Amino acid sequence: MSMITEFYLAVAVGLVLSIAMEEFLGISSGGVVTAGYLAMICDDLMSMTVVLLVSLATYLVVELVLSKFLLLFGKRKFVACLLVSLIFKVAADLLVPTLPFATLAFRGIGVISPGLIANTSARQGLHITIPAVLVATYATFGIVRLLMLLF
Repeated sequence: MSMITEFYLAVAVGLVLSIAMEEFLGISSGGVVTAGYLAMICDDLMSMTVVLLVSLATYLVVELVLSKFLLLFGKRKFVACLLVSLIFKVAADLLVPTLPFATLAFRGIGVISPGLIANTSARQGLHITIPAVLVATYATFGIVRLLMLLF
């Protein structure tokens, strides 16, 4: 199968796993698309580390800094998380241009996913969100690899 087909499969499996986690366990895995996107890079430890660090930094800036000066809730908080994660990802790319996401097609993963993870962490806590993201991501990765072997 091609990389594009694998990507679509990862997104589809990630959507199903993420919504199942939310419906049956009441736990969000950082947005329904996050597991599928991260499954495409989870075999690269540096990429996963950057995504999680950008997510954590975004969460801390929005919760501990911006929320002291701005009234952030709902869509405003969501957009703040996305914008802050974008700023952090651009800064990381400028500081170390050879860092993760060398494939241009997947550069957006490092921008959107951390914002989604940070926004979810603001609602349900880091201690629930980060493990949920990792479980959903690696389960998606495993299922996609198995499906790729079978078909």
